Amino acid sequence: MDLQDLSFGIFGVAAVAEVIALVLVIVVGVQSMALFYAIAAAALVALAALGIYTLEAWRHPTSGEESHTAH
Repeated sequence: MDLQDLSFGIFGVAAVAEVIALVLVIVVGVQSMALFYAIAAAALVALAALGIYTLEAWRHPTSGEESHTAH
């Protein structure tokens, strides 16, 4: 498993955690500052993981992308 796969997995977990927390706030009506902090933290983790994923994709392009950037 390389860094790109790991960051994509972390992004998925953070996104699911964010959705669950938002459902608790909107549907169930839970109003807790800790839950709002959890939503903010999950959003930051998701953004960081997406940034790592994008950086790794930029550093290691696939063979199809290399042919387009060589011109």
